[in-house]
Amino acid sequence: MPLSLLRRVGERYIRIGFGLLDPDTREHDRRREAHQILVDDFRKADPDLAAAALDEHLAHNNELPHAARAHWKERP
Repeated sequence: MPLSLLRRVGERYIRIGFGLLDPDTREHDRRREAHQILVDDFRKADPDLAAAALDEHLAHNNELPHAARAHWKERP
């Protein structure tokens, strides 16, 4: 499956996960810091470091839809 198709299919779940966090202003700071770490690591021009930083970032993002799903299951 092409990556662009996977992104389109998964985007709705990512939006749900991030949407639950949007009201928390601390989340905006966390996102800004997380992306700055990615930029800083990429600027070091170390492919292994950049790959590890991206893997860690994506792993965290992967947890968001699961947390959102759990949240919706808990609602009355």
